[in-house]
Amino acid sequence: MLVQLADVNPRGIAILGPHVAAALAGLIAAGCTLSFAAILYLQRARALLQPPLVLPLVALIATQIVAAAAGVAFRAGLFEILSQAGDAVAFVVFWWTMSNDRARRAMLGGFFISAIAATCFAVGLTLSRHPPAAFAYEHGRAAGTFLQPNEFAGYLLFVIPLGVAQLGAPPWLRRLGLIAAALGVGGLALSASRAGWIGLLVGLPALARKFGPRALAGYCIAAVIALGLGVTAFRNFAHDPSENTSRITVWRGALRMAERFALTGAGPIAFSRVYPAFKEPDAAVDEVHAHNLALNVLIENGALGFAAFVWTIASGVRAARRAAANIAPASRERTLLFAALGAAFIASALQNAVDLVSTFVFLLWWPMLGLMLSLGRVDGAGRPVRRAQPQTAPRTGTPPQLGLARSGSGRGGSAGGNARGAFYALTLAAAAFAAACTRPAQPPAQPRAQARSAAPAVGLPESPRPSTPPGYRVSAHKAGGRQITISDVSRGRAVYVLKAGSAVYSTNGKRGTFLDNTFYFYKGSAVRLTLTAPTADLNMATYDVVLKSGVVAKNQSGVTLRADSMAYNDKTQLLTAAGHVNASDQNGDVLSGDRATADLDLQQIHMFNVVDTIKR
Repeated sequence: MLVQLADVNPRGIAILGPHVAAALAGLIAAGCTLSFAAILYLQRARALLQPPLVLPLVALIATQIVAAAAGVAFRAGLFEILSQAGDAVAFVVFWWTMSNDRARRAMLGGFFISAIAATCFAVGLTLSRHPPAAFAYEHGRAAGTFLQPNEFAGYLLFVIPLGVAQLGAPPWLRRLGLIAAALGVGGLALSASRAGWIGLLVGLPALARKFGPRALAGYCIAAVIALGLGVTAFRNFAHDPSENTSRITVWRGALRMAERFALTGAGPIAFSRVYPAFKEPDAAVDEVHAHNLALNVLIENGALGFAAFVWTIASGVRAARRAAANIAPASRERTLLFAALGAAFIASALQNAVDLVSTFVFLLWWPMLGLMLSLGRVDGAGRPVRRAQPQTAPRTGTPPQLGLARSGSGRGGSAGGNARGAFYALTLAAAAFAAACTRPAQPPAQPRAQARSAAPAVGLPESPRPSTPPGYRVSAHKAGGRQITISDVSRGRAVYVLKAGSAVYSTNGKRGTFLDNTFYFYKGSAVRLTLTAPTADLNMATYDVVLKSGVVAKNQSGVTLRADSMAYNDKTQLLTAAGHVNASDQNGDVLSGDRATADLDLQQIHMFNVVDTIKR
C-alpha cells in the first residue's frame, strides 16, 4: 500500500493500483480513528498519559515537522510525517487493546492469513517469472506486493518468529502461525536478502531459548550451517555482481550529507533529492536512502531528530524490560509471543544496520512494539465490570452461592491476570529483609501434618543445604536485579510466590509490607490463581497475607474476583474479600456484594449482602 501511495514503483509495474491502495488506506485510517476515539472516550486523559513512549513519539514527530519545514521538500516529507503520526495512534491503540486475549488472537489470526496470502503471491510471481518486467527489475528475487525484496524480507522477519511463537496458542491460531512461518522461510530464502538472512539467524535465539537448552543448541548448530552456506555457496545468489562494496560508497556520501544538514536535516524522504550532489565519484547509482537506519535518520531529521529517535528506542527497551517482568512465567502463550517479538526486533534492527526497510520502520515497528508492551498489562485491570441498576431489593439471610467455571488446565490459555507494577530499585530495608528471611522462622502453634521445607517448585529459588533444619522459611532475592520474590513452599512444592517492587522490613522479624505485588498461587507446578494488589502485609510466622488498596484475583478460566481488600488464610487456604466485592465469570455473569469468601480455584464464591446480580 505504501509503495502505491508513495508512487515509487517502477513505471509499468503496478500491483492492484493506487485506487485500491487508497481505499485500503482509508479503511485502515477509519478503523484506527474509531478505535482511538473509543479509547479517548473510555479512558479520558489516561488514554494518552498512561501508555509508555508517548512523549518520545511526539518528540520524534515534532522534529520531523521541523526537518520538513527547514528541508528541501516539505510536501514529500509530509507523507512520512502523516505515516509516523498514524504509527503513534496505532501504538496507543495496540497498547490499550492487545492485552485482551480474544482481541490479540483475532488480530494475529488476520495477520497470519494476510501473511500467507502475501507470501504465496510473492513466491508464485517469482517461480512463474511473472510479470517479466518485475522479474527482471528484481533480478529474480521474491518481492510480491512490496517495493523490493529487502522490504519483503523485513516483513517476514516478523512473520516467522511470531508464527513459531503460536506453539503456545490455541490450536486454530497455532496452525495458522506455523503455516505462515513455514511459508515465510521459503519466501525469505527466495528474497535473497542476505541482511534478512543474517538478521533472522541472530535474532531467533531469543525465541529458541524458550524451548529449552536442547532446542537452543540444535538451533545454533543449524544456524552455523546455514551461515556457512550463506557466505560460501550462496554468497552472490541473485547478487551478480555483489553489492557489498556499494554500501561503503553510499555511506561515505551519506556522511558528507550529514555534515551539511547537521542540525535540522534535509527533511523526511529527502535523501534521494540531495544525494546526487554529495555522492562519491565511484557511486554507480543514485540511492534513495543511506542503507543504514541511524545514518538515514541523522541525514533527514538532523541531530534533533536523531536524538528523539534514540530517546524513543531507549524508552522502548526500558518499557519492554518492565513488561517482561510483569508476564507470569506460566503463561506460555504470552512468554513465547514476547520472546518472538524480541527476536523480530533484533533481526529487523540488524537488517536496518546495512539497509533501510522503510516500510516497516514506518508502519510495523511501532504497532508491534505496542503489542509487545501490552503483553505485560493485566487483562481488565482498572476496568471494573459495568454494573447495571439493581433490579431487586438487597437480600439478606442465607448467603447466595455463585457457581463459577472451574479452573482450566492451562493448556492453550492465559495464565490469568499479570502484574501492572513497574521496576523499583531495592532499598536498604528490602536488603535487610532479604538477609533476615534466610533465617528459619519459628514454627506456628498448629503446624501442618508435614513440616514445610525450603525446597522450591520448578523455576523457584534453589533449595538450601541438607543441613538446614526443617521449618518455615521465606527467601527474598532479586529477579534480574529489580524485583523481590518470596516463596511459600510446602512438601517441596510452591503454595504461592510473591513478586513485589519494594518491601519494608519490620524489626520483629515476623512481618513485612510489600508494594506493587503479584501473587501466583500454584496447584502442583501450574498457576491456579493470579492475584494483584498495590499493598500486601505478610505474616512470616503463619504465611497469612492481607492485601489492600484494590485487589484483583483471576484464575486461568477467566473467573475474576475484585474487592477493596482481601485476606488469605494459609491454614484454610481461603480468600476473604471485603468492600465493593465483585465476582464475574467468562460468560458475563456478575455478582456484587460487600463481603465474600472463595477457594483458591475460584470454583465456589460465597457472596454476602448481595447488592447486584447480572445473569447473561
